Amino acid sequence: MNPELDFDFLPEDEHIEGLGGSTSRRDVRNQIYLPLIVGLLFIAAIVIALMSAGFGTTSAWADVSLILMIIPIFILSLIVLAAFLAVTVGVIQLRSILVAPLRQVYQYVLQFGKSVDGVGETMTKPWISLHAFLAAVDALFTGITKFFSSLKDEDYG
Repeated sequence: MNPELDFDFLPEDEHIEGLGGSTSRRDVRNQIYLPLIVGLLFIAAIVIALMSAGFGTTSAWADVSLILMIIPIFILSLIVLAAFLAVTVGVIQLRSILVAPLRQVYQYVLQFGKSVDGVGETMTKPWISLHAFLAAVDALFTGITKFFSSLKDEDYG
């Protein structure tokens, strides 16, 4: 007997240690083998029904195989659609819950911004005043220099 094909590899009381915890032989049978056998029986029933109905052409079998390939994609797309719907409803609920707290946070942020602006203005005001005074003095000396320079040019001209 081939040990790879023997499904009695675990006694009834032993467990398989996996990522999700221990799994008994009964759980393996119910979660893996039972759906596999039911799916194979379903496909076999479809094939037998089609053969007895007289569908034997290549085109008919191609159509059947196409439908059998599309069904899982359709089911998975419905699951994805349901997930997107759940996320959308969750975001809407979260938005309705967080509106009032976020307004308070926004007020605190605005208040913090005003205080930062006030501190920045207070810190830079002396420097700006000093630079403005120095610019005025520079403009005054430049004007006086140009005035005397123009007088000097008139004396020699």
